[in-house]
Amino acid sequence: MELNHYTVFSSDERRVTTAGFRGGRVTAVFAELELDLRAAETPGFPAVIDLRTVFAETTITVPNDWNVDVRLSTPLCEFRDRRSVRVAGEGSAGGPDLVLTGFGVISEITLRG
Repeated sequence: MELNHYTVFSSDERRVTTAGFRGGRVTAVFAELELDLRAAETPGFPAVIDLRTVFAETTITVPNDWNVDVRLSTPLCEFRDRRSVRVAGEGSAGGPDLVLTGFGVISEITLRG
């Protein structure tokens, strides 16, 4: 399943519950978006979300055992990683389960676990 979601001048909550989550594009402009991926499963390779936020507040909640590779460009943006600290060896073995790409401009992006 690939997610393509746009939130403009509004507030939205999305929950992904698929076993074959591959990622997608998420755009929030003058908006508040909450994306809950706790019930999603990746198909053996990392899901990639291309996140684009402008004047927005975005919260992404991932399963506690996911490894997340954050590759966001964040000019004039506040990025907060609120996931709990894991001990080495916990979580998925190998590479990331989720790769976050894209950008945030005059926005707030929070990653929760």
